Amino acid sequence: MNGFWYYWVLWLLIIYFCFFDENNVRRKKWIYISLFLIISSYIVIPFLTVSLRISILMIAFLAFYFIAKMMIKDIIYAYVMASFVSFVFLSIKYFVYFEPIWLYISPFVMIISIIVFSVIVFVKKHINRLTITVVGIVQGELLLLILLWQKDHPSYRSFMIGDFTFLNIVSVSLLCILCWNSIETIVEMIKTKGLSRKPNIVLSQRNINT
Repeated sequence: MNGFWYYWVLWLLIIYFCFFDENNVRRKKWIYISLFLIISSYIVIPFLTVSLRISILMIAFLAFYFIAKMMIKDIIYAYVMASFVSFVFLSIKYFVYFEPIWLYISPFVMIISIIVFSVIVFVKKHINRLTITVVGIVQGELLLLILLWQKDHPSYRSFMIGDFTFLNIVSVSLLCILCWNSIETIVEMIKTKGLSRKPNIVLSQRNINT
């Protein structure tokens, strides 16, 4: 993959923060972060027999920054869920590298679908969903590298940490979770407005009856 989804999601975020976010400080911060993620994706550093795309470092840094702000109990639960996300990522990638069988669904779609569904169901806080997803996928990418090295797989010698397949999976997963978070927020706002109107309706009915 050439990073189409990665760049598309980042430019979508830039457009959103430019035109729809009224908080000036937050708008500037996330625009700069998005632009840095775009620029850093072009920087690749060779490291021994593998190479490293700089954008994965920035993505990992942001995720661990938000984890550091969690409560201790949330960190433990986040680690458990991130391990599950890593397991999903690594398991499907294993079949791609070691058992090249024909799959009815592309690994890209399978990884995103399972991760997004699991995180939405088992994690309730919106920011924690995003953080756990990123940490889990990054951890899965590193575990995949170790597995390829232990098995002396030919792909290890040309492996890129944070390639465009990885970036596309991260970006589309986060976009799906952000969309679901927005839907939940809208539904909660509607419920809140509905509950706030009920007392007024009851009072008006009582006034009519009297």
